[in-house]
Amino acid sequence: RISQGRTTAKQAVQKQGEALANLVRGRFDLGQAPIADLPEFIEASFGVDVALYPFGNRFDPDKPDGLCVHSGDTHIILANTAFVSGHVRFTLAHELAHHLFDDPREVINETAAEMFADAPVEWRANAFAAALLMPADGVRAVHRRVENAAQVSPAALRYLVEHFDVSLAAMVYRLNRLGLL
Repeated sequence: RISQGRTTAKQAVQKQGEALANLVRGRFDLGQAPIADLPEFIEASFGVDVALYPFGNRFDPDKPDGLCVHSGDTHIILANTAFVSGHVRFTLAHELAHHLFDDPREVINETAAEMFADAPVEWRANAFAAALLMPADGVRAVHRRVENAAQVSPAALRYLVEHFDVSLAAMVYRLNRLGLL
């Protein structure tokens, strides 16, 4: 029973993240397409400064993936460019979720381990990032166009990763949430 309750709670906060992402996509008429210039979109749409900076070795667990600062008039999201483009994009969207959901922490400094921690605030931010970058209808439409199958093949997976400019891990996460893997 405890694990069932935890699963229900996780699904509830994930739905919150997806709902906000869908609201954002609808509000800005993004349709099913990938967001081409995510930093520009964030800055123009939400008044949040975006900074991209290489914090060094991406394999160092102490180096941050991302940072969100929202205190007073300061609103900054920073992503570590030591990672591949798709990882950086997911990090930016994840940190944007913390900002939009008005996370009470004024400074959120996250490594990959912290971004994917077993915590409701992170489940919600990850669901938001996935839905913002990989809209469900868009993923399904591209998958149907690439192959006519119920499950995603390795070739289609690669195409989806490139089309939405996300990491393999992010796409696998999204496809699992959509029941396509």
